[in-house]
Amino acid sequence: MVNETYLDSIFDLKVDQYFVKIDVEGYELEVLKTLERSDFFQFTRGFFIEFDEDFGKVNEVEEFLTSHGFSESGRWGNNFHWDALWEREVSN
Repeated sequence: MVNETYLDSIFDLKVDQYFVKIDVEGYELEVLKTLERSDFFQFTRGFFIEFDEDFGKVNEVEEFLTSHGFSESGRWGNNFHWDALWEREVSN
């Protein structure tokens, strides 16, 4: 189990943009909420996330991302299982 304290200890906040890949078989929302509590979340420019209609909380994940200024910029797969790129503008 990784928490925000550990993440903050390994990420260099001198980097001004991060892209994060999430492939956690239905636990996307939990991962995003942990990342939200980290110091580097504000520097996250994008997420590449695997979605599956049978696992996870697709609508809640999309609402979370949208509420934090992310928008979907690409999708690959089918209507039941896909990868999506969510990006946002990061202020300097």
